[in-house]
Amino acid sequence: MESWFKKLSWSKCAMMTATAAILAVTVFGASFAQTVEIRKKIEAKESANTSSMLVKASHIVNNAAPVVDTDVDVYRLSVDGQHIAYFETEQEALDTLNDLKANYIRGEMNTQSVSFVEDVVLSEESVSIYEFDTFATKDEALDYISTGSLVKDIYVIEAGDTLNAIARDRDMPLDDVLAANPDLEEDTLLQIGQEINLLVPEPIISVKTVEVHAEIQNIDYDVIEEETDELYEGDRKVIVEGERGKNEVETVVTYINGTESSIKTLTENIIKEPVDKVVQVGTKERPAGVATGSMSKPFYGYIITSPFGPRYGRNHNGIDLAAPVGTGVYAADGGTVVHAGWKSSFGKLVIIDHGNGIKTMYAHLSEIYVNEGDAVTQGDYIAASGNTGRSTGPHLHFEIRVNGTAVNPANYIGF
Repeated sequence: MESWFKKLSWSKCAMMTATAAILAVTVFGASFAQTVEIRKKIEAKESANTSSMLVKASHIVNNAAPVVDTDVDVYRLSVDGQHIAYFETEQEALDTLNDLKANYIRGEMNTQSVSFVEDVVLSEESVSIYEFDTFATKDEALDYISTGSLVKDIYVIEAGDTLNAIARDRDMPLDDVLAANPDLEEDTLLQIGQEINLLVPEPIISVKTVEVHAEIQNIDYDVIEEETDELYEGDRKVIVEGERGKNEVETVVTYINGTESSIKTLTENIIKEPVDKVVQVGTKERPAGVATGSMSKPFYGYIITSPFGPRYGRNHNGIDLAAPVGTGVYAADGGTVVHAGWKSSFGKLVIIDHGNGIKTMYAHLSEIYVNEGDAVTQGDYIAASGNTGRSTGPHLHFEIRVNGTAVNPANYIGF
């Protein structure tokens, strides 16, 4: 579409003689034309002069101005007192503003009101075509009002691109990238060749929408602890399972350009009260040899050199934790020592029975500080790591066995 004022273009000057000739000057707007009529006798004689001496159309129009009414009737759009655009008809202007509002109305939501944040005024005026400027189309006007610019900073997605990486490379907050591309989310899968806009929008007119939301919200329950001497210290027992309550809440949420600005609670109706969780906490002193039922680390300052699982064509039944010779080894849980001494390829070995078919094994030790039959408590210092037996270097080989079967220690302890 051409600009508001379309200049006349002549290839040569032809003779035009008429006592009541009408010269029609066509004026283009967003999608319309108006005609300025010159009701004067205009004569033009054919000339053999070079093109540089021909009279330009703009010269004719400018000289005609004193005798021609060059004003056109338009509708001016102003925002906070500043002129933004002209429209041919009031309906065209209203359609543009309504389209702007429609961009932020979510059909599935209960929208109570839609309005503009700024003072938006539409007024009918007569404007000289010499001062007139406009947008080629209504869509361009809408785009300008929505973003504050008629240009975009387009980036074409390449292999390996992510929104986070693009934002980092452009030194932009990720939120700005998302604001410039409302159809994208942080985890959107980008396609090679896809175009995204990196120009952050600064709307000339901001749209405020007010929605009423009704939802059921959970009410968290409290946890009440009750001490009891019927349980050992560190033991806990749930007496009453907690249940969340339900609260029916109606809120008014205000959005500016689709971003939540404020939220206000209108009504609340508790439809189900929460049930508190009741937990008994043991206070009785735990005697040596009684397991807690929860394993703790037997070793610290280590490097895992061989995890549980297949190794060298067979299963490695424990986990190897490398550390200097003499590093302290501790009971993973309370129990009774059922072995304390040398055992073939394990070298110096301690085995603790924790009851319920659970045993732990500590191998390749350099020193043993417990005896068979001793009752130990979780965390007791029972040995020092070493390099005895069939060992390729200083480390602790640690196993957990349930009913005689080796299980992965990492399933019981966070190594």
